[in-house]
Amino acid sequence: MIKELPESWSLISFGDFLDIQGGSQPPKSAFKSEPSDGYIRLLQIRDFGKKPVPTYVPKDSVTKLCEKDDIFVARYGASLGRILTGMEGAYNVALAKVIYSKALFEKKYLFYLLKTSIFQAPIMMISRSAQNGFNKGDLYPIEIPVAPKKQQLAISNKIEELFSHIDAGVAGLKQAKAKLQQYRQSVLKDAVTGKLTETWREQNADKLEPAVELLERILQERRANWEAEQLKAFEEKGKVPRDDKWKDKYKDPLPPETEDVPDIPIEWGYLRLEAISNIQGGITVDAKRKSDETTLLPYLRVANVQRGYLDLSKMKDIRVPNDKVDSLLLQDGDILFNEGGDRDKLGRGWVWRNEIDKCIYQNHVFRARLYSNELVPEFVSIFGNTIGKEYFIKQGKQTTNLASINKTKLSAFPVPFCSLNEMTKIIEFVTNKVGKTDRTIIELDKKILHASQLKSSILAKAFSGELIENIETDETAEQLLEKIQAEKQLLEEKAKLAKKKPNTRAKKMDKQPIINVLKKAKKALSVDELFEQAGFQNDVSPEGIEAFYQELKIVTENENVTVTPVMLKEKKQGDKFEYKEVKENEAG
Repeated sequence: MIKELPESWSLISFGDFLDIQGGSQPPKSAFKSEPSDGYIRLLQIRDFGKKPVPTYVPKDSVTKLCEKDDIFVARYGASLGRILTGMEGAYNVALAKVIYSKALFEKKYLFYLLKTSIFQAPIMMISRSAQNGFNKGDLYPIEIPVAPKKQQLAISNKIEELFSHIDAGVAGLKQAKAKLQQYRQSVLKDAVTGKLTETWREQNADKLEPAVELLERILQERRANWEAEQLKAFEEKGKVPRDDKWKDKYKDPLPPETEDVPDIPIEWGYLRLEAISNIQGGITVDAKRKSDETTLLPYLRVANVQRGYLDLSKMKDIRVPNDKVDSLLLQDGDILFNEGGDRDKLGRGWVWRNEIDKCIYQNHVFRARLYSNELVPEFVSIFGNTIGKEYFIKQGKQTTNLASINKTKLSAFPVPFCSLNEMTKIIEFVTNKVGKTDRTIIELDKKILHASQLKSSILAKAFSGELIENIETDETAEQLLEKIQAEKQLLEEKAKLAKKKPNTRAKKMDKQPIINVLKKAKKALSVDELFEQAGFQNDVSPEGIEAFYQELKIVTENENVTVTPVMLKEKKQGDKFEYKEVKENEAG
């Protein structure tokens, strides 16, 4: 909602003085990733982000070009309404170039104005999906405030001055946050490589058991788990094993590959992930799955499984065949690993702690369920999120758009293990050190958010006339608008005249002075009527039209010529001209 504006300002509709122009969409077969002769940069929304991906297309395949000073509005998707500037080339259909009069707007004033809720709020309320975007008609009714040109410059300069101070402060906050994140990562790496508990181990050396003894118990529990599964399978088939020969089918886990893993204390050891846990993929999302004999359950997606935490703010449901529910339900302590996504996000994950009742997971997420309660799930997950990153990047398979890691590679992931007492102590140290760091990071994030809100507050004040004191100006915004409107109308009239084709009557008419036409006329004449009756219709070249308007300008300076505006719904539609001779006694 726009507050009351200063007297020298005006409120206009977007469509009265601005417009937008959509971009070009050449075929993708013409795209190149490197510049080349005869090619031009095709700007897309992503090019204005932190990681632009340049695209070049043949110059003759595009008609919509832009310069660095041009302003764009993003038309589609998550970027809907985003205001962009600062690049030149051609631009695609996802961008709409703002067409504006430089006589009416300072570029920076308009750029910042379009970023405010004055313009953004109506766009977000457009009653169509973000994917379909907006069209010209959606923008035309939006009302925006216009300050006098001199004030526009002062306002935009003040905005940039204040923003520079805020940006400097935010840069300092982000540097502090980056250092804390580095410290956090260092603590986590030290935790899963034994450095964090080095002193503790020395103090408790007499209480620590050799790694080989713990290893033996872990492998015994792994075998016991396998045997229980085999007996369950026999029971489901209605069979009873005759002897113990079926136990010979058990396969011991392969030794871990430890060439690329860090050194660990002698009390520790390495095992493959498959040696300490049962690994299983999730359910495939299938919109065609029928509701018969299924249960609707919430499920974890890749977006929910972050590095070191679970983001459960946006959950989705899926229909699960009833005979699959039990095998897919997550249990307390399950370790989650992402199977696909960007290469640097492979293997990222955290531990499920029954945050949601009866939850499952999709096929792009693996779950590892530990065999032994002498292992701490958070310890394994921290190792995967730190040291394991390089393993997953190296072992991942890259396709055109996504990377993935399969169950075989995940099963071979080497994981360190140590005594339960030390693992518990490690998590205690981590919770203390990382907890304090995380709380500080949260406070920094709040300050960064406040800085963003402060910018919004500055913009709100700027475009309600509260940011700067009134600056004396030669003309008000209303006077400027009238001048721009007159120029716009003149251009429209010229364009209209240029399209005129002389009729039979006009072809027979000789050109005569406009003043003579007015003297002979018994009524007021419009521009169209004067143009025809003065014989100009036989020459609709730019030069001929310009000559008409130059003569008309001279005529209007005649004291006997009256110019009357033609109004429709309080908007000027044109002028009518009439000759009324002023008598000497009236002229005085």
